[in-house]
Amino acid sequence: EAAYEGILREERREVHAQVGAAIESQMADRLDEFYGLLAYHYSAAEQWEQAQEYLFKAGDQAGRMAADAEALALYHQAMEAYSRVRGDDWDPFERAQLDRKIGEAFYRLGDFNQARTYLERSLALLGEDLPHSKWGVRLAIAGALLTQAGHRLFPNWFVSPMSDSPNPVAEELFNAANALGWIEAVADVERFFLISIKILNTSERRGYAYGCTYLASSMSTAVELIGWKSLVNRYANLAIEYSRHVDPQRPIFQLDWSRAFHYNSNTDWEKSILHAQRAAEIAQSTGDLRSWGSGMDLTAWALHSQGKLTEALEISLEMIEVAEEGSDLQVLCWGLLGLGVTKKRLGQIDEAINDLERAIEVSEEVPDYHTQVAASGWVGRCYIAREEFDQAFVRLEASQKVLSAHGVLIEIPILGNGFSEAYLAAAERSAGKDRQEWLKKAKRSCRDTLKAAKRYRPPLMDAQLFQGRYQWLQGNFKAAEKWWGSAMEESLRAGDRYGEGIIHLEIGRRHGDREHLQQAEAILGEIGAEFDLPKVKEAQENLQKV
Repeated sequence: EAAYEGILREERREVHAQVGAAIESQMADRLDEFYGLLAYHYSAAEQWEQAQEYLFKAGDQAGRMAADAEALALYHQAMEAYSRVRGDDWDPFERAQLDRKIGEAFYRLGDFNQARTYLERSLALLGEDLPHSKWGVRLAIAGALLTQAGHRLFPNWFVSPMSDSPNPVAEELFNAANALGWIEAVADVERFFLISIKILNTSERRGYAYGCTYLASSMSTAVELIGWKSLVNRYANLAIEYSRHVDPQRPIFQLDWSRAFHYNSNTDWEKSILHAQRAAEIAQSTGDLRSWGSGMDLTAWALHSQGKLTEALEISLEMIEVAEEGSDLQVLCWGLLGLGVTKKRLGQIDEAINDLERAIEVSEEVPDYHTQVAASGWVGRCYIAREEFDQAFVRLEASQKVLSAHGVLIEIPILGNGFSEAYLAAAERSAGKDRQEWLKKAKRSCRDTLKAAKRYRPPLMDAQLFQGRYQWLQGNFKAAEKWWGSAMEESLRAGDRYGEGIIHLEIGRRHGDREHLQQAEAILGEIGAEFDLPKVKEAQENLQKV
């Protein structure tokens, strides 16, 4: 070190340049092991073009190894090196690449606000500006829909022949749009829709087969989220058609994930698990933790909905462990939500509340409004289970405010069921005018929730159950039986063992029917739904007293 400090600056630069050149010459067959070292030597040699090249490569390498804080530092150094050579005269494509890489690193670190800034700037540099106001987004969607209609009606005019050969600009646009799409999918559904359709249009014009496949799959999810069910399969089939032009050795995560989401939305749990597991395997093979987490999340929900609570619990715990090791807040809040909901069904109410409250904290930090709304709603239902109704309404109303502010569409029926359950429980514990006021609120909530559940089906069985309870409390016993019959059909169709057990419990309690109570006891005992079994025992004991 003393000798180094004694060398004149000009000589130092020359020595560093010689060391860099020697490494390139002697280690040419394994140069990727020395990107960081080469970046250091060429920076010290003030040979900024070579320094920038190796800083980029070292940053990319750090990103692939999930060392995103290191990647960000290297990208910023690369930016400084570039500026030393060219000043403010940036090549737009190169600057877009750098902004996209920085945005992706922030995204993987869970800093969505910073990620959004860089990713939007990357898209803008490549000619794809995105509006920010609500009406600006809607007008842009209208324009993109017109363009997409032209592509579908006159593909020979507007859609280029598909190719799997690299198209640098199209690929760069897709990479930036893909990362930004994942952010907006949990934060702003309309912007997610805009990104999907806008970049699909661009990919089709450029004939970029991989991007077209991925984005057509994203469009099938986007139209499902906003309720355009008739278009879901159309875009799923379009994605499959485009995938035929992609190298079979390059698996496409989104093809399976969008199918898993579709089957999840329609309560076809076996098919959802099949595609979700395939998607998770593809993501794992490429080292994409966030995508792996989204596939595992869909798997956990499908298992949970089938009443396979122990398996769902294990997956949620695995997600939390992997997320904490990889410092991934998004996967962490998904895992905590799944864990809390499963523990609620297992009867571990205090632990469920703790996990769900933590999910809310993490999802606020991300931000992930879907998880925030869902977790708040489930906390409310946990408090209902403990008959702490004031606390329940505080949580449900807080969740409603987030939903109203951010338009989180698929959580509407989930939250609606929370309100319906709370209003009905309050009505059962009231009399006179207070009872009628609670029932009036329950009527409105049950009606709106049933309507919303037609868009997103998993909460439908609960919505039908609560509608039956409302009719029963109003004295409309035949109407109640009809709704409970519909709820039973839905649970049997979906293979929802927990739901089936709960409906038997509801009918058995209301009618004093031993057979229904016995079936409830058998089913809930089989799946380990410990919280609900005491209710069955209590109802059976009441029957014996009679």
